[in-house]
Amino acid sequence: FSQEQLTKLALFVKEAVTSCYISMIASIGELQGKRVAVFGLSGNPPTGSKGHAGIVNFLVQTGLFDEVWILPVFQHMYSMKNSMVSYEHRIEMCKMSMEDLSREGCKVRVMTIERDAAEHYEQTESKEYRVGTVDVLDFILSHCPEIKPHLVLGTDTFKDLLAGKWKQSDRILSMVTLHVVSRQGVETGPSTAAPPPSAHEVHHHVPWLTEVSSSQVRAIYSASSEHPENNALLKDLLDPRVLDYIKVHHLYTPTAASL
Repeated sequence: FSQEQLTKLALFVKEAVTSCYISMIASIGELQGKRVAVFGLSGNPPTGSKGHAGIVNFLVQTGLFDEVWILPVFQHMYSMKNSMVSYEHRIEMCKMSMEDLSREGCKVRVMTIERDAAEHYEQTESKEYRVGTVDVLDFILSHCPEIKPHLVLGTDTFKDLLAGKWKQSDRILSMVTLHVVSRQGVETGPSTAAPPPSAHEVHHHVPWLTEVSSSQVRAIYSASSEHPENNALLKDLLDPRVLDYIKVHHLYTPTAASL
């Protein structure tokens, strides 16, 4: 085997173990009554302590959850976001930057549930079936009816949900507790617009979060060869292991097919 083949094999084994997690522990009751924060993201790439990892760290510190499940998007609902790097790369970057944020009493797991759900609906519906957040939640609850799911959103996605831009927005508002996380300079309060306000909303302001985004990081990285000063900024925006991974695998370069 070449080094690349061995790396791919290792990633495959990791994902297989993770995807078996739900059915395995559900069968022996380990999820009974557990409060699970479900945090979906593109992870293209996952940002550091001032972004995605900072949100996960906050969720762990609240003491509100027994587990935090990170769900990288498998196939985004909107075609404009289909230019992401491979699912396997994004899973690996999320694992290296977030799973070690686990603390006693709160386990952080990067899960392949989005992919598992997509494959499930392809078999039961059709290959053209577009899987949305509501489908992923249905999939989770059908396999783990004993958990108490809490859906984590940023303020922008929360507003989109309220505006009915998500598939079956009204169902999502009624089926889970929403945890809305706001960053510096952005505040939000309980919903007041249609769809009808959810009775299960919790709003958090996380002072260390900034406006850093994955798209901003990609733009900075792709220009770093012409602007060496960008490297210092990237070290501030990304977990250093993620930055090294991006460099080793030549992701987000100007000539990369994924951009």
